[in-house]
Amino acid sequence: MKRRMVNKVIPVVGALIIKNKKIFIAQRKSEGVNYQKWEFPGGKIEPGESEPEALVREIKEELAWQISVGEKLMTSSVNDDNRTITLTVYYAKLVDEEKQPTLLDHLDFKWVTAQELNDFDFPLADIPIVRNIISKELPSF
Repeated sequence: MKRRMVNKVIPVVGALIIKNKKIFIAQRKSEGVNYQKWEFPGGKIEPGESEPEALVREIKEELAWQISVGEKLMTSSVNDDNRTITLTVYYAKLVDEEKQPTLLDHLDFKWVTAQELNDFDFPLADIPIVRNIISKELPSF
């Protein structure tokens, strides 16, 4: 009898933080497939959390930043190793724009223009989001 592989869905959220027409990206330090790739910071949604609540918590845990979450940019899904990663990215604004991030879960960070996003290696789920950002005018925050 064949066992059917269950495709586990992992919902994650990311923050598109914009300041002075630049986008915040962070380099992952977590081991695994996406080690040292660049990302829009965020993480997994815990049971009982809304997407915005998860994003506020994750940014506080990873960067020691307070953010306010704006509108949803888009959702991207990829199948990877018997699991589906569903990434939803929201626009976000720093509560204190002068505060520097504390890298609690990343190797590095950069503020880049939309066009410069092409110069960085992102995980598969982030690629459609990068393309979307490059194709539109960034809102001013």
